[in-house]
Amino acid sequence: MFSAPWIQNLIQVAQIVAAFISILFLFGIIYFTMKRMELREKERERWDAHFAQVRKTDGREEVSADAREWGAIRDLFHSQEENDWKLALLRTDAFIEDQLTRAFSLDQNLSYADKLKGLTHGDIPLLDEVWNIHKLRNRLAHEKGNFRMSRREADEMMRSAENILEYLSCDCL
Repeated sequence: MFSAPWIQNLIQVAQIVAAFISILFLFGIIYFTMKRMELREKERERWDAHFAQVRKTDGREEVSADAREWGAIRDLFHSQEENDWKLALLRTDAFIEDQLTRAFSLDQNLSYADKLKGLTHGDIPLLDEVWNIHKLRNRLAHEKGNFRMSRREADEMMRSAENILEYLSCDCL
C-alpha cells in the first residue's frame, strides 16, 4: 500500500508500540482485578465480623441480647430529641458497667465508681473515656431538670462508648 520504505518502517514501529501498550494494559487489568478481589474479600471479612453477633440457631437468626440493647441505645442517640440522648446516656453508662464487670470479673456488690477505681490504664487504656461517660451520667442524675446535653456531647459520648465496647470486644457492635 505504501511504497516508501520509511513509511513501512514507521507502521511497523507503531504496531510494535501498540502491541507493547496493549500488553501493559492487559497486565494492568489483571493486576487491578486481583486487587479489587482482595479488597472485596477484606470488605466481606469486615462485614462478617461486624455481623458476628447474629448467630444461626435452629434455622432462624438470633441476635444477642447485648446487640439488641446496644441497637436500642444507638437508636436513642440518633434521635433529634435531647431527652432521648439523656436516656441513651443513662443506658450507655449501665451497659458499659455491665460489659466491664463481665470483662474483668469485677465484684457485682461494688458501686460502679468503686469498680472503676479498681481498674487501671493498664487494664483498659480508655479508662478516662469510661470515667467521662460516668461523670456525665452523674451530672444528669444530680442536676435532673437543669441538665442540658448538646448534640456535640451526645456524639462524643457515642464515639467514646463505641471505642470502649470495641476495645472490650463486645459482640454488640
